[in-house]
Amino acid sequence: DVGVLIDDLYGVELLDRATGRGHWLAHAIDRPRSRPVEFQCENDVERTLRSWPADHIAKLMVYAHPADPGAVADQQFRRMVQFTSAAMAADRAFLVEFQSPAGIDPGPDYLPLMISAAYAHGITPDWWKLPPIAERSQWADAAAVIAGCDPTCQGMLVLGQTAEPAALGVALAAAAAEPMVRGFAIGRAIFGPAARSWLADQPSAAADSALVLTVADRFRSTITTWGANR
Repeated sequence: DVGVLIDDLYGVELLDRATGRGHWLAHAIDRPRSRPVEFQCENDVERTLRSWPADHIAKLMVYAHPADPGAVADQQFRRMVQFTSAAMAADRAFLVEFQSPAGIDPGPDYLPLMISAAYAHGITPDWWKLPPIAERSQWADAAAVIAGCDPTCQGMLVLGQTAEPAALGVALAAAAAEPMVRGFAIGRAIFGPAARSWLADQPSAAADSALVLTVADRFRSTITTWGANR
């Protein structure tokens, strides 16, 4: 049950290598760090999605908050509706990721509020990817919203952001209590510290090996934490 989420701006070679190997594979279409969200492919989203291999799940990441100014929220939801329509027309499974904008606390009820707002606009992804919120009630409430609005949804995944291991463990424990959460899709919280050390070091085979081993150990530890709570 291992997968990978990659964008073709930075990871096109990895996308090519991962395609067709039976992994869960999500392919990003959002322009990194854009807010309001923008597409890497400008506006021809359906044609872009039709050009991808069949096993690629389309992913759109949106920095959004229930208290967003009206103009920002309207534009973001229009883009999400466009993404939804294009994915359905292209018969493409798709994922929507929500993160609170940098420096803004998600606050209480972030998960059910954002998911409810999306469904109210007709946005019905196969997958949701959501922040590592350490409140079981939010995951349960989010699952109840999904069950009421789209029973065919495949489920939720937990993202990691830059959470330290202890904080991430608490969030994973909260999420794992909800069966609708299928697992995690975590990047920076696993490879961030090791990558920074590697970039600061002198290039060498030893540094490369240390990076791989450290990331693998952090990934293995995260899987163990998830399994223990599941």
